[in-house]
Amino acid sequence: MKKLLFCLALPTSLFMYACSKDNATTPAKPPSLVGLWVGTYTADNENVGNLYESFDLKADSTVQVQSQGADGNTYYGSGTWSVSGTSFTTTYTENNLGNAGKPATFTGAWNASTMQISGNWQTPTHDASGAFEVTLVP
Repeated sequence: MKKLLFCLALPTSLFMYACSKDNATTPAKPPSLVGLWVGTYTADNENVGNLYESFDLKADSTVQVQSQGADGNTYYGSGTWSVSGTSFTTTYTENNLGNAGKPATFTGAWNASTMQISGNWQTPTHDASGAFEVTLVP
């Protein structure tokens, strides 16, 4: 009889242990920066106001960039992006003829609550720089 009670009690206790509530909390997963970010940029050496800028951040740390130039043309680029804490950096080269291979770097801070990235940019070969702000498209 004791063996029978033991055999019944063992699976029941294992079941109750396996189903017990776990008080450990799982840390919140940080939001992903992967996706399309759209916004504007300004140029320090141009008096044209806000111009269109977008970053398509890929999961493999590559980026496709599209922007409107002060001349009204659309410019494209490709490169890489990275984030460390709240510091964001993307470096890419322009793909348009005439500007192909010219580098640009955008560095700034991203805000997890607003899902915005803002900071400064520069293109050393054009001797140009300015500010930018983009927001993740839901």
